[in-house]
Amino acid sequence: MMIEKKIPYHIQAYLLLKNNILNHRISGEEKINESALSQELQISRSPIREALRMLECDKLLVNTSNGLMVNPLPANEIKEIYDCRIMLESFAAHLTARVITDEQLEYLSGCITAAREAHARADVQGILENNTTFHESIIELCQNKHLLDLYNINRNLIVLSRSNELHHRSDADYSEDHWRILEALRSHNGPLVENCMRTHIENDLHYYLVNLKQSDSI
Repeated sequence: MMIEKKIPYHIQAYLLLKNNILNHRISGEEKINESALSQELQISRSPIREALRMLECDKLLVNTSNGLMVNPLPANEIKEIYDCRIMLESFAAHLTARVITDEQLEYLSGCITAAREAHARADVQGILENNTTFHESIIELCQNKHLLDLYNINRNLIVLSRSNELHHRSDADYSEDHWRILEALRSHNGPLVENCMRTHIENDLHYYLVNLKQSDSI
């Protein structure tokens, strides 16, 4: 990354590190080294320190006995994150079903297709981006600003948990759930869409806890 003088250094460092965390370029077992980052980005340690503080506020980094590291997302935290997703995203999908247009439906269809194509070429970042766009588009279309604000509070942890799942997942069964959600949206049947979204997120949670063997309380 080329650091630009016209943009505050701590903001650039924050965005770079955040992107690297969410795309698994920084290992979850890797200690964050302030000095090494300063040398790598060729900026002083002060903006690096501020960027790391911001990432701690996002809960993407946590202080451990081994130093500052990417949030390992233990099983109890994953369960809480996905419980929040079930409540927020399922109802958002219900609301979106009432107002979604044919053009917006085709856009969501394109996200599913693009994710499947990314899966075929083992492009995990492409899968992550398209899956995240699919889910967040449904939330953004619900026309409830306060619901969207509640989602955004935990957005970084939601994307991190999705990234963890997709970087370890070889199947594409989740895309079948996406097609079912899309078809329910086409019917403009709010309760049906809500149920499909709830089932999908529950399926993802089950896969995560069973297959990723997260930490100490599984």
